Amino acid sequence: MPARRRRTLSRSPSQRARMWDKKMNPEVYSKYLESTRGIAMERVISYQVTHEQLIAMVKRIVEQFGTEGAKTHEYMWYAEKLWKLVQTYTGNALQNESDFLYLYYRLKGNSDIILRAIAQSLGIKISSIGDILGKAGIEVGLPPPTVGGIELIKTGEIEIDSDEKTIFEREGDPTLINVLFWSEELGEEWIGFNVEIYGCFKGDETLYHISGTSLNMSRYRPIEETWELPAPDVCEIRTWLWHGEPTTLKYAVLKFPTEVLTRGEIYVNNTEKTICEIEKPFVRYDGLLCMHVDDYSAGTMRIYRKPLETENYLNIWYDYDVGFDPYYPIFSLYWNFWYLNSGYRDRITYAVTDGEFGTLRYVFYRVL
Repeated sequence: MPARRRRTLSRSPSQRARMWDKKMNPEVYSKYLESTRGIAMERVISYQVTHEQLIAMVKRIVEQFGTEGAKTHEYMWYAEKLWKLVQTYTGNALQNESDFLYLYYRLKGNSDIILRAIAQSLGIKISSIGDILGKAGIEVGLPPPTVGGIELIKTGEIEIDSDEKTIFEREGDPTLINVLFWSEELGEEWIGFNVEIYGCFKGDETLYHISGTSLNMSRYRPIEETWELPAPDVCEIRTWLWHGEPTTLKYAVLKFPTEVLTRGEIYVNNTEKTICEIEKPFVRYDGLLCMHVDDYSAGTMRIYRKPLETENYLNIWYDYDVGFDPYYPIFSLYWNFWYLNSGYRDRITYAVTDGEFGTLRYVFYRVL
């Protein structure tokens, strides 16, 4: 190993300052810029195109989430760092670096959905929270009874097989429900199972399918959770295995705190009718519509919006096609992200466009 190079000349602070002034002298520095301008221009121009594409991608994703638009710059920095990771790493190294970057921005309070969507647009699939923490040697167990108002309302074990089984029943105001599954007994082969939510409005006796999702688990992915499932006044969560061998799963059911904004019923036909108006300082509301028919009925629900300081509603802000039949009389409006700021009022209307007329029952609620 060669000997360490020794410093033969040292400069005092005043000498370093004079040297810096000479380097920054306009005549000297202009020659440096002239000789390096071509290289710098190539680098700037090549990245400028990428930068514009990243900006457009981030804005397209963030604009769907209302108030998150205030954090556009934060998501832009995240996208730029992800892009640099794509240029630097591949394979497991890219996955690990992307997961840890995601976790950093997630802990800063940014939206999980937006962060994952940005990564997906760059060809990166972010691992589950359980997988990321597992890489750091942190064991993921049962969530605490309440986290940010989300309440743990049931835990249990289920022998999951091809028969549909009920793991949870509930009565109360409409809300959103999330289910977490985990297991220590999974083999090499993965299992696939459905989680479905059935329910009805107050006064009804039959439970109808509302929504559901499909989950995959293996020994390499032993923890999985559902998207938020809209739950009406009376509901059941059912599950059944569609791939793999029967096994034992542990689960936890969590409930989001919600507030019912308005509910009621109105007879609807092919004339557009106002079913309700909503004015409240919150960020998002969801809803459930119910209409019992002998054959089928299709309609259009519209939302008109106006600032509070104006008298008249503006043009149609949202237009949504709705359908009912004897087997699916309940329609969920969750995941449409209707954002309502404190300075607006919404008028919601409905008109039948095809099929039967009848009584439309509705409930709109918000997550606290």
